Amino acid sequence: MPVQIFNPSRATRGMAVAPHSLAAQSAVAVLRDGGNAVEAMISAAATIAVVYPHMNSIGGDGFWLISRPGSEPVGIEACGAAAMAASIDYYAELGLTSIPHRGPLAANTVAGTISGWDAAYRWSRESLNGRLPITRLLEDAIDYATHGVPVTNSQSRCVAAKRDELAGVPGFADTFLHTSRDNALPQAGERFTQPRLGATLQHLARAGLDDFYRGDLARGMAAELSALGSPLALTDLERHAARRVTPLALRHSLGNVYNMPPPTQGLVSLMIVGILDRVLTASMDPLGPEYVHACVEATKLAFAVRDAHITDPDYMEIAAQALLAPAHLDSLATQIKMDCAAPWGKGLGPADTVWLGAIDGDGVAVSFIQSIYHEFGSGIVLPTSGVNWQNRGCSFSLDAKSRNPLMPGRRPFHTLNPALARFDDGRTMVYGNMGGDGQPQSQSAVFTRTSTYGWDPQTAIDAPRWLLGRTWGEASDSLKLEARFPAETVERLRALGHEVDVLLPYDETMGHAGAIVHYANGCFEAGHDPRSDGAAIGW
Repeated sequence: MPVQIFNPSRATRGMAVAPHSLAAQSAVAVLRDGGNAVEAMISAAATIAVVYPHMNSIGGDGFWLISRPGSEPVGIEACGAAAMAASIDYYAELGLTSIPHRGPLAANTVAGTISGWDAAYRWSRESLNGRLPITRLLEDAIDYATHGVPVTNSQSRCVAAKRDELAGVPGFADTFLHTSRDNALPQAGERFTQPRLGATLQHLARAGLDDFYRGDLARGMAAELSALGSPLALTDLERHAARRVTPLALRHSLGNVYNMPPPTQGLVSLMIVGILDRVLTASMDPLGPEYVHACVEATKLAFAVRDAHITDPDYMEIAAQALLAPAHLDSLATQIKMDCAAPWGKGLGPADTVWLGAIDGDGVAVSFIQSIYHEFGSGIVLPTSGVNWQNRGCSFSLDAKSRNPLMPGRRPFHTLNPALARFDDGRTMVYGNMGGDGQPQSQSAVFTRTSTYGWDPQTAIDAPRWLLGRTWGEASDSLKLEARFPAETVERLRALGHEVDVLLPYDETMGHAGAIVHYANGCFEAGHDPRSDGAAIGW
């Protein structure tokens, strides 16, 4: 085990973890007020949409994985579809051969996040007897948006990196360059306010979350999106609804592991864990070359399946659950060669996301993720509501023969995937990460180091990680290792044929991971990522 720098957070009545400490505090405050884990997560999700704006927004998408003792886990897919006006011909008539990553034409899918909060809230009331009002759950977020929060180092660095790219996008400069020094780069520690977003959240608390799609807010946003040049219309918002879905399930030697079905890459995360269950041995060092090599090779196999099959499930030719069949995983595991690296192509590109987890004293566990895709999404901030709209639809292709062609009403492919495990010894674990191709890889690191090798979640998250392919802030497809890996590990991986780049000791490229373990004795143990501004807080 590596030198333990941070001890895990421990508690007996409930626990929350988030990549920004204020979001974790919002969740625990709800638990203290008698709320359940779902209500706590709604509050945390609202808070982090305000205090970590470069990573997520209420103008993005979200996914929920909820576990209740004695019942099968529940999934909520809050993924917005492409506008009915958005088509390959629509962009071709504009002279475009690809969908722009920024600006109004990148804002071509409905933002599903709020519908997910609403669906989770209704499920909580139906299944958990939840009683806290939405006004209470949005209270912190409204206050932080209205009165401000200190800018984080992460936000400051991100605005600096993206200012030239986004300064001309409607609404960006007025929102994210507006600090005590107008149009200057925000510095860490400066107070950052979003009064328009605060008023929007206050309106939703008063009118109900559905107003985002079928109310005054929806009508106002649709008019402004159209005026800016987005293909989205009011009918697209009105047509949208979150879906309750059955999570994918992997039978692991230690228990059952769950993740979200397509259009997410939850299948990829489960396949990696399933393959590693067949490949890892007790003698491997979780910081050693054999362990990292096995994880990377399993990732390549899972990514090949992803790129061949995963899309909007309405257009898939094979059921995702079938790809988790033991015989299929057995076959994939035999393809790993421990003496050389398999060829590697290219990753899918950047993503900006937040993962959050919460478990309450009754054992209700929530693994949750929401995103705007690239940093600041499309860059658009609507003038009245202050909503920063996602650019998830730029992941569509304008090639009709591709795996993910743009079609009106089609759901885009998502790298997002919240994870949850129920172990045979009575433990429940929620875990996840942000960052494109890095999400399933960090999940495999946290899961195997915690479950297979017995590390506590904080040590598993703190330990150096790797990333094959691209994620937010990185465009290369090499195998990236944090500098804290032993030199022998780096040298041996290169000798096996991996193209290795060494990054900073604690590099934000590796994302913001988190995990909570709830033990059979009722105690909690959690870890947050020191690469983030987060915290794991219990009570």
